Amino acid sequence: MRITRRVFLRGVVATGAAAAVGNYVSSLERGSKGVLAPTDVTPGNPEKIFTVVSDVDAHSQCKMKVHVIKKKVTEILGDPTDLESKGELTIRDRHMKEILYAPDRLKYPMKRVGEKGEGRWKRISWDEALTTIANRLKEIKKKDGAEAIHFLHGHYHSGDILGPYIPRLANLIGTPNVSNPSHVCHLPRVFLQFNFDFGAVVPPDVAHTNCLILWGGNPEATNKPQEIAIKEARKRGVRLIVIDPRKTSYAEEADLHAQLRPGTDGALALGMLNVIVKEGLYDKEFVTEWTIGFDKLKGHVEDYPPEKVEKITWVPAQRIREIARMYATTKPACISPRNALDQHTNASCAIRAIDMLVAITGNLDVKGGNLIVIPISMGLEDLKLYEKLTPEAEGKKIGADKCLYSKLSKTWPSLHSSLIAPL
Repeated sequence: MRITRRVFLRGVVATGAAAAVGNYVSSLERGSKGVLAPTDVTPGNPEKIFTVVSDVDAHSQCKMKVHVIKKKVTEILGDPTDLESKGELTIRDRHMKEILYAPDRLKYPMKRVGEKGEGRWKRISWDEALTTIANRLKEIKKKDGAEAIHFLHGHYHSGDILGPYIPRLANLIGTPNVSNPSHVCHLPRVFLQFNFDFGAVVPPDVAHTNCLILWGGNPEATNKPQEIAIKEARKRGVRLIVIDPRKTSYAEEADLHAQLRPGTDGALALGMLNVIVKEGLYDKEFVTEWTIGFDKLKGHVEDYPPEKVEKITWVPAQRIREIARMYATTKPACISPRNALDQHTNASCAIRAIDMLVAITGNLDVKGGNLIVIPISMGLEDLKLYEKLTPEAEGKKIGADKCLYSKLSKTWPSLHSSLIAPL
């Protein structure tokens, strides 16, 4: 069936409120018209239960049971069959009903009818809204050039359409100007790990580790699957090291806590590298076989003894030694670098130093360490249609002479890349 704009919008409405709390359906059961069908129905009971996967809680994506009566959500519960969330919900998911029915929530297109700042709006149809936007984009492109159009969107979540399709639209229009807040939320970590350090993203294997460094994050509030994984790991005796200026609940229960000065994560990592290298606690076989530049690193970290790093980070020199030794000598060990690391001007250098800790201790791509996974951009890059953007248009990008990411991101492997072996 050909999906037109009108058919798509009609289908969205027919799906009902359940779809508003979960963009992606975990059940394959569908109605005859392609509309999300309830997974649990009791004869004679007006309540229907929809199984969806949430996309409102960052990357946790908890599986949920959404209870609906007469197209109104009455209750949102976790799904015990979810192998990661195990029936629990994140803070956002627990409050999704409040968000869904908030009186000031935008539910349909609104067009300003007064002067800017007057707050006067009228409701318009989806057809009118889309046509108005399309015509305006055409006018701007004709008058000022496609590069005068700048798309600014929020940080997309796992599987969200914003990631590939906003750039796709921009490339088809002919503008290179697309931006989002990813530079303070995940991009430095992903970018450095993929392009410079490992050639892939390396998440921590918490389920099989014996030592975890939780660096700059609080999964209890932000990542339900990892919160559960950490709880289970602690029950089996996993050592926990927390690096965080705040005294979170994780910090209170940790075996070691480094309450560092905000923004000094890179210096702390260099101090740990100094201890590990100087005391010979690194994995010599792995360093020889799989790394380059170790001699230069060895010379560089000489300038960062724990006593000097203490003055920079406010973390006592002895605590720096304790953390370095526990991480380097407990096998396997993993590091979970979290969002706070991205939010400083020296984020890239700090993350590279942390990546070096993973590498020289031999905790890269081993069970219980930091695992190499399939590049997260694979396949999504194909959807963006970068080939439609001419070199001339690319040169008109705002900050083109400084934007390293925009140049290198186009080199990431795609499903059609010759760098990827066929399955």
